[in-house]
Order: sequence, then C-alpha cells, then structure tokens
Amino acid sequence: MSKHSLQICKLFGIPIRLHMSWLPLFALITSTLASAYFPAHYPWWPPALYYGLAAVTSLLLFASVLAHELAHALVARHHGLKVHAIVLFLLGGVSEIDGEPQAPRAEFQMAVAGPLASILLGTVTGALWFWAWLRGYSQPLTAVLGYMGGLNLSLGLFNLIPGFPLDGGRILRAMLWRLSHSVEWATRWATRCARLIALTLFSIGIWQAVSSSLVNGLWLAAIAGFLDTTARRSYEQVLLRSRLAGHTVGEAMARDYPSLSPDTTLQEIADCGLLEAGPRCIPLLEDGMLRGLLTARRVHSLPRAEWPRRTARQAMVPASQLHAVGPSEALLEALSALGSDDEPLPVLQDGRLVGILPAERIAAFADLQLSLGRR
Repeated sequence: MSKHSLQICKLFGIPIRLHMSWLPLFALITSTLASAYFPAHYPWWPPALYYGLAAVTSLLLFASVLAHELAHALVARHHGLKVHAIVLFLLGGVSEIDGEPQAPRAEFQMAVAGPLASILLGTVTGALWFWAWLRGYSQPLTAVLGYMGGLNLSLGLFNLIPGFPLDGGRILRAMLWRLSHSVEWATRWATRCARLIALTLFSIGIWQAVSSSLVNGLWLAAIAGFLDTTARRSYEQVLLRSRLAGHTVGEAMARDYPSLSPDTTLQEIADCGLLEAGPRCIPLLEDGMLRGLLTARRVHSLPRAEWPRRTARQAMVPASQLHAVGPSEALLEALSALGSDDEPLPVLQDGRLVGILPAERIAAFADLQLSLGRR
C-alpha cells in the first residue's frame, strides 16, 4: 500500500502517508457535498461557500479516518507490534502493522480502539454542534459540526459490523479465539461471517443502484467486494503463518541455484537465457563470498545497447544493501522480511551463501506442511 503513497507527516513517530487513490476520492466527496448535500439543506448559501465548506469537511473526514487508524496503531504498538505507517486510500485508511496479535486480549483491544475513537469523536463533535446551535453561531459552523458528528458516529458503528477483517470482525474473532483457544478456527468462522455480510451488502448495493441511487449502490457494492476479498486474503495469511510456525529458513530454502561472477557482462547473461527462463535473481559470487544479487528488473532498466560493456557488478544490488537471513532463523521472520516486490532473500552462514529463499519456496513449503497434516 505504501508503494504508491506519499508521506505527509509523522504522528507519535508513525509515518502518515497519502495513497494516490485518495485524491480522486477527495475530489468526489468535495463535489458531492458542494453540489448535493449543502445545497439541499442550505439552498440560500452562495456557491463559493458550498465549495469552501465542502473542501474543509472533506479534510475533516480524512482527519477522522486518521484518528480511527491512529487509535489502532497506538494500541498495537503498546502490545509490542511494529507499526510501519498509516496509509489513507480510496476506501478509508489502513495501519501497516508488522505481525498479528499473539493473544485474544490484545486482538480485542486493538480492534475496539478504532471504533471507540470514532464514537468518541462523534460524541464530542455532536456536543459541540448542540452547543453552537444553542448559542446561535453561524450556520456554516453548525453545518460542519453536525455533519462530522453524524459521520464519526456512523464510521464507528459501521466498523463494528462483525465482518472480518473489519474491526467488528476482529472483535468477533478475538471472542471466538478466547472460547476455542484456536486462532485458525476463530478466523475461519469470522471469515465466513464476513463473506455472508459482504454478499448481503453487495445484493443491497445492486438493488439500490438499479432502483434508486446508482452512485450509492455501486459504492456499497464496491465496499462489499473489498470486504469479501480482504476477508479471504486475511484467512489465507493466518493459514500460511500457522503452517510456517516452528520452521526455519534452512528447511525451505533452495540449495541448488545458478551463480555467476560479478565480472560477467550483461550480454553474456542474456545470451544464456537466465534472465527469461531462470530465477528472478542471480547470486554473484567472488572467492566464495556473496558480492550482490542481479535482478532481471535492474538489467532491463539499462539500455540494451549497453549490455555488452556493462558487467553484473555495475547493475547488481550490493551485498551491503541486501536483507540476508540465516538458515536457523524462523521462517515467519523471513516471510516478514520479504519486500513488496518479493525478491528472494540470500541465506548466509558465516558470511557465505548457503541458499536462496524466494517467496514461491515459502508457499511451496507451506503447501507441503498442509499435505503432511503438520501445523
């Protein structure tokens, strides 16, 4: 998610990032408020006021989403989990947290923190709206306060829907986990509940799109599709982690792999066909020591005309920049170390390369554990 986002600030040491999909959503919300919501409730306002208040309200909306995610992130950090960033994107926000809570109590506290923050914001904003209304303050102020109060309460209550991985679904999973003492069993049933809710929301969205509001119906259907997809993926992640628990890198790594000298030209490598048919990266060894990894992406970033005079050393990722793992390290830790591009990890022992760990080897090892009935 962070790949196509821009960091705008840090709060409590946590990077706050805006995904590129946030911009069209900001424009859509601002346009909708300025052309529909405010004119319907305050038809005597000038057009400039509609758009000015709509932009302010849209920014406050994303600030509310940020507060919701920040509550999740701070509780996660309290329980020892590393928070990489909070990303605001098309469908709201997401906290990029490394790992999963290790106990149902931690899961419950992390999940309930976001909705509680939204409900608290909604209550405070609603109280301010009521106070401003009693004091006779200007309509623009009371309009924004009233809208934000209702929106935050709605955000908090919507996230309590028991559809995993929404907050309500995580609360449900924490309760089932506490009762069953099995996070896999709890996740399976929370996922089934989520998919049933997603199907219901999708049906309502399509009916609404056909019968009354096309935009609102399609939006609801999109949310339902997102919920169904994320529920399935979250369950798959839980299954993957349960299969890898207790295993080491040495059990899954590839021990047979092609290697080359750093002084091999890129043209020679291309002529051997390693870039197309071989692995996505090639270890470059010199005197038995790893000097770097050569990836197809880095080779193809150079003009083909330069390949005959360019060596692998000039295009490689130097060993000093690689995240290496040891054969005795936990496989789950190595899985977390894989980047978003899933480039293989070099496995080093006493400074020497003893294996390569690509993402597909981890997946194949997990499938093997499933077939063997090992957890």
